Amino acid sequence: MESVLAGRPAAQVAKELGISRQCAYRWVRPYRSEGEAAFPSP
Repeated sequence: MESVLAGRPAAQVAKELGISRQCAYRWVRPYRSEGEAAFPSP
């Protein structure tokens, strides 16, 4: 998350993490709008 917010392309970070680009964006979009509150702890 920090890498993308720091300006690295989500697609590049996703490839390095072994996840799909779509998955990366599913995490980044809510984080950008709501911060950590977008991902409540169980």
